[in-house]
Amino acid sequence: MALIPRGVVQRVLYGALFCLALPMVLVWWANAMERSVSLPVFGTPAVGAVLMVCGIALLISGMVQLWIEGGGLPMNAFPPPRYASAGIFRLIPHPIYAGFTMMCFGVSMVSQSPAALWIVSPTVALGCAALVLGYESLDLRRRFPNRAGTWLPGPVNERPLPLDHLRFVAFSLAPWCALYTMATGLGTPADGFDLRLAWERQLPVIEWTEAIYLTTYLGVPLASLMAPSQEHLRMLMIRSWIAMLIAFPIYGALPVLAPRPDFTPATLLGQILEWERGTYPPVAAFPSFHVIWSVLVAELFVSGRGAVLAVARVWAAAVAVSCVTTGMHSLADVFGGGAVAVVSIASGRVWNLLRNLSEYLANSWAEWRIGPVRVINHAVYAGLAGGLGIAIARTLAGPGTGAAVITIGLAAIAGAALWAQLVEGSHRLLRPFGFYGGLAGVAAAVWMGSALADWDGWLLCAACCTASPVMQAAGRLRCLVQGCCHGSPVSPDIGIRYWRPHSRVVRIAGWKGVPLHPTPLYSILWNILVMLALGRMWVAGAPLHMICGVFVILTGAGRFVEEAYRGEPQTVIYAGLRLYQWVAIATVLLGAWVTGAVNSAPAPTPQPAAESAWLGLLFAVLCGVAMGVDLPNSNSRFSRLT
Repeated sequence: MALIPRGVVQRVLYGALFCLALPMVLVWWANAMERSVSLPVFGTPAVGAVLMVCGIALLISGMVQLWIEGGGLPMNAFPPPRYASAGIFRLIPHPIYAGFTMMCFGVSMVSQSPAALWIVSPTVALGCAALVLGYESLDLRRRFPNRAGTWLPGPVNERPLPLDHLRFVAFSLAPWCALYTMATGLGTPADGFDLRLAWERQLPVIEWTEAIYLTTYLGVPLASLMAPSQEHLRMLMIRSWIAMLIAFPIYGALPVLAPRPDFTPATLLGQILEWERGTYPPVAAFPSFHVIWSVLVAELFVSGRGAVLAVARVWAAAVAVSCVTTGMHSLADVFGGGAVAVVSIASGRVWNLLRNLSEYLANSWAEWRIGPVRVINHAVYAGLAGGLGIAIARTLAGPGTGAAVITIGLAAIAGAALWAQLVEGSHRLLRPFGFYGGLAGVAAAVWMGSALADWDGWLLCAACCTASPVMQAAGRLRCLVQGCCHGSPVSPDIGIRYWRPHSRVVRIAGWKGVPLHPTPLYSILWNILVMLALGRMWVAGAPLHMICGVFVILTGAGRFVEEAYRGEPQTVIYAGLRLYQWVAIATVLLGAWVTGAVNSAPAPTPQPAAESAWLGLLFAVLCGVAMGVDLPNSNSRFSRLT
């Protein structure tokens, strides 16, 4: 009997991994977490069934089109030889991922599983996005440089096409509605707070202004039809994505309430207002999405006739006023919405500001010699990172944990140094540090302390995980100065340049003056989002093991994407992925196991104390010395930082 070709076996196993093993793992994961996730379930089984059917239809249509046009199966390891751009791919560049994600949410609603709805399905969506951003989009661009698809209308001064209107609905309105449904689906939090001023609480409800308030629900869906050109619609979609990235993390992290004042409806508009107030809970109010969208839509006409723009801006201002006069929002909500809209509109300038600051830090190297010892200025950022991390961890862990927290911090430094020596150490990198080695050091210290010193392992681990995004964000400032964790070459409007001869970019990569992806900045921005998520989980009293698991899942997903844009020559590549992308995948799997296989107590109330500050200051000095002081004339291991 003839042997089955090796390529066929590999494809069968690869397909079985994603079509059989992955769904089974997701089902196990959801069932295992049921005891730990007590959040409310939104959506009915009927809605879930519709989502399932739509998701399956998307998934199958994508597979069929990829087989017919692309000449292959949806397998990244064995990609189709031709680019697929017809059929469903004209509307959605990644219908298989979109369909699978939609199907997961549908199954969650049908089964009424809070764990599947709030943990498994969002993780699937995050994983699909990470795979696209961190591998597939780059691979498609490499294999088909002139055929890269787009989610956006073209940057041209022509009327939007029917397909552009559909894309606006699919990629701007639908995600916003889905995320808003999730934000309000959590219900009214017990620790919610009101931002209204005392005099605002006395304002009457003016029923007729509900007519203005309602125009947002009409004007936003029709925005693509009113767009003067494809370029204008393109900018509206980009700005809506940026607004989502700002607004929804705030909705999740800050439980701001918008209590509705009592009133007795006297008109039809009053009855509509009363119905609207009863339909949606008073949450996800700050910043006001009515203000965000009305301002974004009004700016569609910024390059048109002055009278049209004036009318559009008056309408946006009237919507903002109606938010208060209907009692649906506070002034803080309104100004917050305006701020988000302004930042979204000025996103290009904001990005250039962040990029210029990053480039300034990347070329700010300074050093001082004390005999054979060198003190480098980035010791300040290393100290800031370590000090903040220890202070926050001690505050969260509570009294009596100071010695344990310091011990864990020292183990993190040792683990980071040992990991980097094994993976990256060379005659040119005598004292590197590796993030994943730090994680291993923390895990080892917590395990040993729990076994030998009766530490509360999950409490200490969760406290360190919650502090870690703050520490990483501050530590990336050191990376910019040091030149480590740097990006790969990119266009000048995105990249930053390194000029200092001591920078690793210049000394090791040899990319002096070459625009590179500002990957440390990417990491800072992602860690801010992780920080908000974990901070909210802690304040809400989430189980400690869930905080740990969510941390490694979010960190792994972010690092998978970030690593794809890095350009450090010492990082090895296996099977098309950089080493740390494989490690990131492993951490996501570890996070899933932790959240599903463990049970723990809820997070306690943070307890600030002077001890936290003193321990943070002590550890800041230790980190500053370890990562910012060296012996530049020595060739001994661990002697030089650069």
